[in-house]
Amino acid sequence: MSFFEETTLRDGAGNLIASFVNPDSTHALVVSATQYSIADANNTSTTNLAAGATFTGTKTNTLGSQSIQVILLADQACTVNIDQSGDGTNYDITDTYYYNTQRSFSITCQAAGKAYRIRVTNTGLSTTTTFRLEAFIAPISNTLPRSLDALGNLRVGVNALADQYGFTGSFDPSHQLAIAEPFHLVGPVFVGTVTDTNFWTVGNSGAGSGADIGSTTTSVATLTSGTANSGYGKLASVRLGRFIPGSPGRFKGYLRLTALSVANTIRAWGAVTLSTVAPQDGFFFSVNGSGILSVNSASGGAVMSVASGSFNGTVETVTLDTNLHTYEIVYTSSGAWFLVDGVLIHTMLATTAPLVTIMTLPIGAWSANSASGTASAVLQCFNVSIYRLGRGEATNTSHYFSAATTGTVLKYGAGEVHRLLISAPAANNVITLYDNTAASGTVLWGSGTINNAGNPLPFFMDLSDLPFFNGLTYVQTGNTGVTIIYE
Repeated sequence: MSFFEETTLRDGAGNLIASFVNPDSTHALVVSATQYSIADANNTSTTNLAAGATFTGTKTNTLGSQSIQVILLADQACTVNIDQSGDGTNYDITDTYYYNTQRSFSITCQAAGKAYRIRVTNTGLSTTTTFRLEAFIAPISNTLPRSLDALGNLRVGVNALADQYGFTGSFDPSHQLAIAEPFHLVGPVFVGTVTDTNFWTVGNSGAGSGADIGSTTTSVATLTSGTANSGYGKLASVRLGRFIPGSPGRFKGYLRLTALSVANTIRAWGAVTLSTVAPQDGFFFSVNGSGILSVNSASGGAVMSVASGSFNGTVETVTLDTNLHTYEIVYTSSGAWFLVDGVLIHTMLATTAPLVTIMTLPIGAWSANSASGTASAVLQCFNVSIYRLGRGEATNTSHYFSAATTGTVLKYGAGEVHRLLISAPAANNVITLYDNTAASGTVLWGSGTINNAGNPLPFFMDLSDLPFFNGLTYVQTGNTGVTIIYE
């Protein structure tokens, strides 16, 4: 036999504690959870930081808390580290975040141990004039983003695929993901101590200058400025990276500075045309005599530069060293994206005019001196290449000739010749193709005299996607019917 006795629950102040009825007619006690975030003075600061200086908070217990929340506002780029300890003494877990002055910053990190602290380093070029670091610990929280993307998904959602550039993926009406396969255009590997002049041009000027492959390190191009005023060492690709609208170009290089600060020198590399060592058109990285990295675009010889400390990417400042690093530039008609070791550091976008006037570009790298008697600067290129992010060919076009021509320009700029379809040739006919916008200069292909006596039937010549870079001009001496297929 069971006995039930009516009971009234009250709290310490005499207030009734309520209950509610479940769907199955049973009763349950009403319980509420209250979020009580605690401001952590141990890891909060408004004291300005000098360039390179670090604020280090003191240990705060996280037992009973689920998350660590950090808010930062500063007028210099910073690196934020959240250190966590399992034993309350040793900090064995560190989560690192990058603060950029052009973006808001609030981080929620899951509490994993017994205690934590915050370290913030000023990676900018100047002492902060604004610095507000605030930290909180919360018993009930989560580490998901505080907001969703424009489609209402988390960033891992299939409709929000994005890469390190911030570019989002796209699908066609059949739900197929659009994929662009990188296609190598320019920049074969350096081999031993041989400068392959079929693919590379090197040059140098001035006392102590140099530009060659393998002299210092086997299979590495070494560019030395020398000590003379206007001295230089430079490297350029013979071929150009043909640009096709809708398929971005990508420069990728593995390079090393043997010293950081070398007064009155500049070291630079990228997809760019040069006049001696003066950039004309293209995109490139550069390091000045103080060892400061800049990203640049050149148009008709006019250079636009943005220096470290003013970058608008994931990080605002890049601190260089003498180790090997990866440098990338992705470029289209609308802009250029610069990356160091896979981290987006800056984006340049065209507004009312293109950033460059020429998009089909060679590789250029150089080390140059602007005053006599100073130390020599060295740039080492381990590998440098240009890719196209897309297919290697475009839609073909064709032109038919039925009579002699002293020079018909078929295209301005770069392209490829695929084949010639030749109808019953006239006697002593000669066909010549030039990589030029005139019937002169570099000959792409010459037929020699085509004799019709033993070959009266139509035939074709496969030119195996023969590349040209400056233009395509066609010359024919006889009245043979010829269709040229090219792009």
